[in-house]
Amino acid sequence: MRHKGQPMKRAEYVTENNTILRYFKKELQKEHKDLYPTKTDEEIADIMIQKYIPIYKPYNYSIDITAEFAKEKEQDKMFMFNYLVSECTGCISNPCLNRHQNQNIRRMPQRLYHGMWNYIPKACISKNCPEECEFSHCPEEINYHPMLYKTKLCQYPIINDKCKQLGHLCYFAHDNIRTPSLSFISTEAKNKSEEIKKDDNVFALDTFKTIQCKIVGLHDKIICNYWHDHKDRRRDPTKILYSCKPCVVGFNKEYKCKYKEQCKNCHNEIEELYHRDNYQTKPCKSDPCKMAEKCPFTHQAEPAPKENLQVSIKKYADANEVLNTELTEIQEKMQDMLQFLCSFCNTEASESILNCGHLTCSKCQHGDSCDICFLPIHPSIDIKII
Repeated sequence: MRHKGQPMKRAEYVTENNTILRYFKKELQKEHKDLYPTKTDEEIADIMIQKYIPIYKPYNYSIDITAEFAKEKEQDKMFMFNYLVSECTGCISNPCLNRHQNQNIRRMPQRLYHGMWNYIPKACISKNCPEECEFSHCPEEINYHPMLYKTKLCQYPIINDKCKQLGHLCYFAHDNIRTPSLSFISTEAKNKSEEIKKDDNVFALDTFKTIQCKIVGLHDKIICNYWHDHKDRRRDPTKILYSCKPCVVGFNKEYKCKYKEQCKNCHNEIEELYHRDNYQTKPCKSDPCKMAEKCPFTHQAEPAPKENLQVSIKKYADANEVLNTELTEIQEKMQDMLQFLCSFCNTEASESILNCGHLTCSKCQHGDSCDICFLPIHPSIDIKII
């Protein structure tokens, strides 16, 4: 694993994963080709990596997760991070964790620089996705992902030190269940002054949802002062200046925004609603509102409960009277319309009065006599309902 801040070398990524090279080639086509006319694309990519990595931090820039998995069993770590990742050049262990013929290619799970996994254990619905796709591309990427591996008990027994169904490759737990790895972890250094107190529930606009929650146990995450994942994490507005305008690329998907933390637009609803330019500028639509003083919307003073009830009763009574009046008018009009329906099909509006007195539409065909009373139908009179 690469340590955070360690310099990246193009050769290392070309041999393992050329995502960075492909990423920088896009920038290369825009402006850097003319600056280095005598250099190859790879040489220019080397220059660009060193120059722009502090700004862009490409998608697959990973961080060290040694400490996160320090207490995991060695065998579990081998399956989670090495199984089917490399092609086998000669089996030296049983079972062999390397990829053999006809086996699926599995990407190694890595924490990206922003704390999220490079892909999650959820099947991708698209085809021919690039390697940096955020979803799993085969069952092995799902079953052996740190977020799922051995987090559920196996329904089959152990026979001769291996699972009866899946053998040594079983990805279910047979004794102690693993605690699922978090989908997101904070990569920012915390100051001692930012330590969370469990009884600290005082709302402050500048600090709301800017510090990671350390509360153990169930609690209301919506009204909690601290963030729990990337969807409710808010960048500190006193340290990073960003507008209340949603980011076109990275809204709720920060990993897609090339500017990441330094983006000048907001990346989720929390950053948008609790921005000083937006905060409490629109009325709240929740009744009752459970956010209380933490609600990002305005609340007008309500009348006393008794007065409020009387106002509601009168409002609904007036609305009911209006609806009854309109319903009566509609029913009367419907009765009038029924009198002018065609006497033969009873569905179309009448357009003529036959000599015998029956009404008819243009779609119904007649001979010389009425099909109902058998009297002559001519002459007929055309009518028009207004």
